Amino acid sequence: MKPFALFIKNGRNPMVTLKPVVSPLTATLLLAAVVNSTGWAGALDSATSGQDEYDSQPISATTANKIYSVGLGVGAIPDYLGSQNYKAAFIPYFNAALGANRYVRLRGATLDANLLGDRTWLLGPVVQYRPDPFNDVKNNHVDHLNGPGSAINVGGFVGARFDAWDLRLQVVGDTKGNQGVLTTLGGGYNLAFNPALKLRLGLETSYGSGEYMSAYFGINAANATRSGLKTYDADAGFRDVGLNARLAYDWTRDWTFRADAMYMRLVGDAADSPVASGDVGSKNQFFSAVSAIYHF
Repeated sequence: MKPFALFIKNGRNPMVTLKPVVSPLTATLLLAAVVNSTGWAGALDSATSGQDEYDSQPISATTANKIYSVGLGVGAIPDYLGSQNYKAAFIPYFNAALGANRYVRLRGATLDANLLGDRTWLLGPVVQYRPDPFNDVKNNHVDHLNGPGSAINVGGFVGARFDAWDLRLQVVGDTKGNQGVLTTLGGGYNLAFNPALKLRLGLETSYGSGEYMSAYFGINAANATRSGLKTYDADAGFRDVGLNARLAYDWTRDWTFRADAMYMRLVGDAADSPVASGDVGSKNQFFSAVSAIYHF
């Protein structure tokens, strides 16, 4: 579904004004449900979380007085986190400005909200859907794994904005209790070439609890028999370090185009896992996407 398919032209000026046909959040949630059914979100669970505070910077003069934003991105992500194969990903986006720097936002399979009306500090809840990462993947060994299943993760984040710098610490845990906790710390620096063209460069790292690392990178005896991979115990520790970049261009007051790229290097027990090493997987993970976002 294209993002502008959610709108119809105004007959009095069909080339300029668009009117929403349905509630933008409702349409975006429906789109997210369809997109998430393809199972891409497991590899994208935190791949862009370090860039989230860039999304919530005060809007520029080119998009001022706009309350809602809705859009769609398309990109390429690993088949699962640790894979050497890639697949297409569709990323729905919705943001509602609630005044005084507060917002509620859906990006991909992650819903969060900033509850603080402060220009520096951000704080709020996070809800995230993560499908089974090993369901219907290209590698035959990994595809035979009995994966951890889908998960609803809940948690929260705290963030800060200092002029051109931004920071975010996010912690989410599985509500079923068998997939552990993932903590992600990210930060970045924002460059404005002009009022419409901006670049953000960022760093991030994630730390997984013992249950998380075991669920996503461990191989028990039953799964070793099913898949032909060796048994492997993955303990709590840092999962990755990553570099990311985002180029955003406000084409008009109504439209913004973005290009995102990220390189992630798996480390520790995640890097040594049979699903991410040898002929099966890779320690080097790449993510890319382009997005179109409509503001109104």
